[in-house]
Amino acid sequence: MEPLLIAGHEIKAGETKRIEIPMVRLYTDTTMSIPVYVKRGKRNGPTLFLSAAIHGDELNGIEIINRIINSKAIRTLKGTLIAVPMVNVYGVLNQSRYLPDRRDLNRSFPGSQRGSLAARMAYTFLNEIVAKADYGIDFHTGAIHRSNLPQIRANLDDAETLDLAKAFGIPVLLNANLRDGSLRQCAADLGTKILLYEAGEALRFDELAIRAGVKGAIKVMRHLGMLNKSKARVKKEIEPYIARQSGW
Repeated sequence: MEPLLIAGHEIKAGETKRIEIPMVRLYTDTTMSIPVYVKRGKRNGPTLFLSAAIHGDELNGIEIINRIINSKAIRTLKGTLIAVPMVNVYGVLNQSRYLPDRRDLNRSFPGSQRGSLAARMAYTFLNEIVAKADYGIDFHTGAIHRSNLPQIRANLDDAETLDLAKAFGIPVLLNANLRDGSLRQCAADLGTKILLYEAGEALRFDELAIRAGVKGAIKVMRHLGMLNKSKARVKKEIEPYIARQSGW
């Protein structure tokens, strides 16, 4: 396996590292950075990224990723896992969906090296993380006082993405159109297959949604051959319902 380079940090086969990707400084001259956890197996396999809190008030994904990176299941990892529990660090600190200038980070991709804070963050995340992955799972919740039924949103017209969505193992899959400026759209342009997991509401930890997210991500990793198959008795999977539209 070739060494992986993220933000100037080299991660070799068999290594686990926690990296800080520096962003801009606050008006207090405090440097803000995005925390990244990277685990590389000793054997070849796909590269999967996990991301959460692109909207800073969506908390379930933070705990989902925290549980995954501390799980015994990933000890036998093949390939590479790149986990980013807080993409929009500013929003998390301020309990806000948006960045300080009220821009939506998930409408700011692919971004640019120069420009608004959102543009620079989007550019860095896309090029340092997403472009280096074969697959991705992005974790979201509903808005404030709006709770989403656990669901996968993805381009289900793509056969491989549909297989990944089914492997996640939740009852509802939504064939969602790509939105301009979204992470999903830019990941698709790069050839990275991506699932978006929606469950629960903003500013709340929902234990059922978190457990489903952890189990689903582990199932996807097993489907990709990154983890050993479970030795536990496998329950018969329910065929998911595929929706073509959604509403409140």
